[in-house]
Amino acid sequence: MSTEPSPRPEEADRPLTVYGDVTDPLGRIASLRADALRAAGLPLEWRSVVQHVSTRVTATPATAETRQHVAEVERWHQDRALPGERVAWPTPRSVPCPRPPVAGHAEAVGAGIGDHVRRVLVDAYWGDGLDIGNPDVLRHLLVLPILHGHPRADVLQQDGYAVAINGDPITTDAWRRIRHWRQEWELLGSPELPVAVDGGRLYCGADAVSHLGELVEERRLPFPTVNPFPLPAMPLPAQRLSVGRPGRRPAWWDA
Repeated sequence: MSTEPSPRPEEADRPLTVYGDVTDPLGRIASLRADALRAAGLPLEWRSVVQHVSTRVTATPATAETRQHVAEVERWHQDRALPGERVAWPTPRSVPCPRPPVAGHAEAVGAGIGDHVRRVLVDAYWGDGLDIGNPDVLRHLLVLPILHGHPRADVLQQDGYAVAINGDPITTDAWRRIRHWRQEWELLGSPELPVAVDGGRLYCGADAVSHLGELVEERRLPFPTVNPFPLPAMPLPAQRLSVGRPGRRPAWWDA
C-alpha cells in the first residue's frame, strides 16, 4: 500500500525514515537495502518498532505459520531481488522476545553506532540463528560496539551494557527514543511494517521494501557483504586498567 499526501514544506528536506522490525523477514530485506543506501551516504534514519507489543519475556518456537510466512517472503524476494542481493537465508527456529533488540538498537543510536548495531542484529538472528531477544545473548553481541561508541551513561561507557537483565534499555534517553519512534509510527496510523516515509509519501509492507529497492537500483549501489559501518576508536573510559590482567584492556574481559 502507498499513499501520496502532499508534503509540507518543512518535510521536503527530511531524510528517508524507515520504521522496521529486524526479526521480521520483510524487515530483514528492508534493513539490508537500508545498509546499501546508508553506506553510500544517503540520509536515512531507521527506527525500531514492532507491530504488536508483547508481554512475553522468552523466545517462542517458530510455528508452522511463522515458517510459512518466512517462505512466502523469500519467494516474493526471489522474484524481485536486485543484483548482488542475498536471497537465501536460514529460517529461524524461534521468534525472540521483541523488546531487547529494540532496546539495544535505541541505546546504540544514542551512542552513535545505530547502523552498525542494526546490521549486527540482522546477521546474528538471520545468519547465525541467535536468540537476540535474550538479554545475555544481546549483551555479548553488543558489548564491543557499545564500548566503541560514545554513550553518555557510565555503565555503557565502561562496561558496554546496553540492555537491562529484563530486556529493557538502560538509559532514560533510550526509553524516550523508543517511545518517540512508536508514537510517530502510531501517528501514521500504525501501518504494516516495514514503513518508509520519503518526502511526505508513505510506503508500507512489501511496498516499502520495493521502494527501498528502487532507490538502491536507480543509484546502482552495491550490497555490502560485511558490516559496512566501521566502529570508532574505543574511548579511554572503556580502556581502563583491568584488575585481574596486566595491560590496558576493557574490564569486561575479566568476566
